[in-house]
Amino acid sequence: DYMECADYFVKNGYYVFAYDGTGNDESEGESVVGLPQGLIDLDYAIKYVETQRETEGLPILLFGHSWGGYCVANALIFHPEVKGIVSLSGFNKSADIASALISGALKLPEKLFYPYVRLFERIKFGKYGATSAMKGFGKSTADAMIIHSKDDAVVGIGYGYDKYYEKYNGDPRFTFIEYADRGHNEVFYCEKAREYAHALYADMAKNAKSNGETLEEYLSENLDREIWTHRIDKELFGKILAFYDKCVK
Repeated sequence: DYMECADYFVKNGYYVFAYDGTGNDESEGESVVGLPQGLIDLDYAIKYVETQRETEGLPILLFGHSWGGYCVANALIFHPEVKGIVSLSGFNKSADIASALISGALKLPEKLFYPYVRLFERIKFGKYGATSAMKGFGKSTADAMIIHSKDDAVVGIGYGYDKYYEKYNGDPRFTFIEYADRGHNEVFYCEKAREYAHALYADMAKNAKSNGETLEEYLSENLDREIWTHRIDKELFGKILAFYDKCVK
C-alpha cells in the first residue's frame, strides 16, 4: 500500500528506508505483539540507518500512516535528531486505541479499560509503553505535518489530530491538513482512486463470496492495476515534499 509513496520520494531525491513491522510479511515474529512494538521497530530502524555508510550523517525525516503515524510522532522522544515527521491518520497514545478496540468489542466505556491497558503496556514494553506523541513533540524541535480526515472511523480525529491542533495550532513548527471525507485508508489517495476503491470494495463484498472466490482470486481477476498503482494524491504529496525540503534547509 505504501510503495507508491516511497517511489514518489525516491523520484524526488530522497533515500527511503522502508521495512515490515514485527509479525508482518517478511519480518520475523508470529504476531505484531502490541502497538508499542511498532515504536520499538522504528527506534531500531532509525539506529540502523544512522550507522550505514550511504546514509550516515544525512538528516532523518519520518513518514507514517495510522499505526505508523503514532510511531513517527512517539519516536521523537528517543530521536530528537529527527528533522521532521509526517503523521497521517495517527494517534497520540497506544493505550487510547487499544482501549477503544476493547470498548467497542465489549460495548463498555473506554475509561474502564484504559488504566489496565496502560499498566499492561508499561510492564510488557517498558519505556516504549509509557510514551505519547505529545511527549515527543515536547522533547523535540522537529517540524511536524499532521494529516487526518474528520470522518475517519478507524482512528477518530479526536485521538490525535484534535489534541495536537488544540496545543500547537499557530506554532510555526506545525502544519495541519484536515479533510472532511477521506476516511482512514484512503486519506492520501487522489479522488479517482478513492472512488475506485469504494466501488471495488462494494463489488467485492457483493460478489466475491457469492461466486465462491477467495480475496486473492477476486483481486487477481478484477483489480485495475493501472489505477491501483497510481493512487496517491499528487497535490498532497507535493505539499509533503515541500515540507520535507523546508525541514532540511
